[in-house]
Amino acid sequence: LNEPIGQSANGQLSPVFVIYSNPGENEKPQLALQFLRDGELVAQALPELQAPDPEGCVPCVGSLPMSTFKPGQYEVRAVVRQGMTGAEECAFFTVSP
Repeated sequence: LNEPIGQSANGQLSPVFVIYSNPGENEKPQLALQFLRDGELVAQALPELQAPDPEGCVPCVGSLPMSTFKPGQYEVRAVVRQGMTGAEECAFFTVSP
């Protein structure tokens, strides 16, 4: 995500990551993908996650149309909750015209 991403009417922004579930929890992990521009929430996705594999890994690909994003600096946050625990990671990217 170091290079600017070109804005395209047909393109998709698809962050890829892996969630590691807590083996002591009975609840399935839940994910919220948040996209912020200048600190303001501009889009959010709540994808349904598949069940963890035997090692507790849940691969995930989120997808939003690039037409959602105006040129500028963005932050994508992956917020994961499972039972009473949670984790959050973020990355930054730039959308160019």
